[in-house]
Amino acid sequence: MSVVGRALRDPFDAWKPREDSRLAEVIGHLKMCINSYRDSLVQRRRRGDINAWLGQMSGCSFTPTLNLSSIPPARPREFFFSRSRNFKSLDEINEGFKLIAEAREENSFGLLTTALYSFLVKAPLTAHDLLPLHQLRVFNENVEELRRIGTEPAHSIQLQSYQELENILCLMRALMRKWPEYEECSVEAVEAALSRFPPSKRPAFVFPISAMTAKS
Repeated sequence: MSVVGRALRDPFDAWKPREDSRLAEVIGHLKMCINSYRDSLVQRRRRGDINAWLGQMSGCSFTPTLNLSSIPPARPREFFFSRSRNFKSLDEINEGFKLIAEAREENSFGLLTTALYSFLVKAPLTAHDLLPLHQLRVFNENVEELRRIGTEPAHSIQLQSYQELENILCLMRALMRKWPEYEECSVEAVEAALSRFPPSKRPAFVFPISAMTAKS
C-alpha cells in the first residue's frame, strides 16, 4: 500500500499515475482485499486511504469491467441489489428524484452519476414490485441530461464517475430483462450514457432482447 501512496504523492517526469489504468486496477483489488477482512480500526484507516486514492484517479484510468453484452442474469448479484435498499414508499422515490434534480442544477457530471446510481440501485426487481414505467421514463430523461451536463474532458473527471455510469447501464439492463417495455423506451438514455465515455474506453452494450435473440 505504501508504494501506491508514494506513486500518487511523488512527482514523475513522464508517468501520470492518476491516468494509469493499471494503477487503478491495483487500487481496486486492494479495496476488495480490505473489504474481505474483519472490521477494525486499522482496516478502517486503510479503507480510508484506498478510497482517497480512488478519488484521486482520473477518468482516463477507467477500464470497462462489467459484461453489458450477454443476457443479464435472472438474479443480479447482491452487490447491486439488496432487499434492505429497495424503495419502500412513494416518498422515498420522490426524494430520490429530488436529489437527481439538485445534481442537475449543480451542472456536475460527477454529482449526477452518483445521484442516478444511488436511485437505480434501490429499484426493486421482483415482478410485482417493479417501479411504474412512467417513473422509469422520468429516470431515463435524467440520464439523457448526461449529454449536456458537465462536458469536461476525461482527465478532469473522477474514475468513480465512469464506474458509476457503467453500473447504471448494468442495472438498466437488469430492469430491461424483467420489463421489456422499459427496454423499448431506453434507447436514447443508453446512447446518452455511452456517449460520455472516452471512445477508447466505451463499454460494448447490447440490449437484452438482442442478446437473447442472438443466443436462440
